[in-house]
Amino acid sequence: MLNKNLDKEIDLVIVALRSKEGREEMVNYLKPLVSFVINKYIEDFSKKRSVKLTEDDKKIIDERGWKYLDFALKKYGEKIERMKDSKGKSFNFSSYFTWFIKQDIHEYLLSLKDK
Repeated sequence: MLNKNLDKEIDLVIVALRSKEGREEMVNYLKPLVSFVINKYIEDFSKKRSVKLTEDDKKIIDERGWKYLDFALKKYGEKIERMKDSKGKSFNFSSYFTWFIKQDIHEYLLSLKDK
């Protein structure tokens, strides 16, 4: 197909959409990415907003980083079909999912600011 990483991620998405075991495999594949994005986003947000996060906040954020996984898998699965038909732009699932992680973390961190 297009590149080795893209092919691997497409295969992982397809398997994740078909079975619980496949989803678990995808979670294991994404753990380093999710951890990196969460830590980086927390660090940047804390510096910019002078916010000190508690350990409970960090635990909640870690859980929320996965909130949209199933939705993202479903939507990306639809994109795979368009990519196969050459009607869609190709991009890795990990890049796509990063947006969802940041979006949910951002919502949570802004809710802290309002408290």
